[in-house]
Amino acid sequence: TILTPSDAAIAVGVEPTLEASKETWQRAWRAHRFMMKLLHRFDGCRPKDSKLALACLWWKALAGNDPTSPVHDRRLSYDLLPPITRWIVHRRLCRWYPRLHHANVEIRTAYLDKSVSNVINSIMTNDETCIGPLAPRAKIRLIVMGGGYDTRSMKLLERSLFQSNETASRRRRRWWRMPRRKSDQTPSNAFQNITSDGYDLECYELDLPEVVRAKRQLLQSRLFRRRPWLREAENYPTLIPADFNDANETRRALEGILRPDGEGGCANNIILFEGVMIYLDEGVPHSLLRLCSDVLGESDASSGHLCFADRLENIPGGDEDAARAEMEGTGWELLDWLPKPGLARHMGVARLKG
Repeated sequence: TILTPSDAAIAVGVEPTLEASKETWQRAWRAHRFMMKLLHRFDGCRPKDSKLALACLWWKALAGNDPTSPVHDRRLSYDLLPPITRWIVHRRLCRWYPRLHHANVEIRTAYLDKSVSNVINSIMTNDETCIGPLAPRAKIRLIVMGGGYDTRSMKLLERSLFQSNETASRRRRRWWRMPRRKSDQTPSNAFQNITSDGYDLECYELDLPEVVRAKRQLLQSRLFRRRPWLREAENYPTLIPADFNDANETRRALEGILRPDGEGGCANNIILFEGVMIYLDEGVPHSLLRLCSDVLGESDASSGHLCFADRLENIPGGDEDAARAEMEGTGWELLDWLPKPGLARHMGVARLKG
């Protein structure tokens, strides 16, 4: 059974979406599509709005500027937006927007952020090869399938930079240190719940070539200029062009990421899907899950986890039994399941079988 919007929001710790008619949601959607052209009319970067990636960036900036939200990113998504028009989602204005499409995206963002944090904590706590004074540093690989203009990888990087004396100057740490919680009703960023720093972080983002080119330009011309401390991590994240409808191309991309590098340590992989299977050809989402598990099984990975907020195949509505069967049939074991309304209705966490 799919949860109601209010129940799904409560489950992940965000405010519920506005109770509105279907016509209201459609009018808001048409307004978003129209505004994208105006907001980027004089944008020198002019990123491509492939599969709503650009609209999602604005929605995530709106939610990320809300300091009471668990997806609060301290202006990270906001810093990818054009210099003048971005003021319409400034933190002083975001609370006046009706909670419609951006709030629905906020639900899945909160779920995925929390899930990634929980998986990292589980790896660092339970993986025997990562425990002990002589154990090598763990390696966490985050592989984002269809990254679009999402900033989750940069959010993880900032957490590492701001908590490390070796990578952040004292001046920056004083300027950008994490604010204290004012009350129990003001949640912190979900990634602040990661309890260990004893790992090295790698991130790879796969998407269509035109999206990869546009994101690379946004990072270089906007994000790194507005947040210069992020330049300390060279070539992060690694952006890889790939068309998921082409199984051979996708396999080659994943095998290139998971190829042994001879550096030792614990190779723990987290594959993440967010709102990408919706746009794939029929039959591809199922085969893509199988492809991911096969490539992981053939690699030297210590572990493999799957975090998703997407629309999986062979799962009518929010049927958990059907979800478990789909995961079993593609080489995964379902650990958590939380269906919600919307296109990307299936949210969950799984781990590699065996």
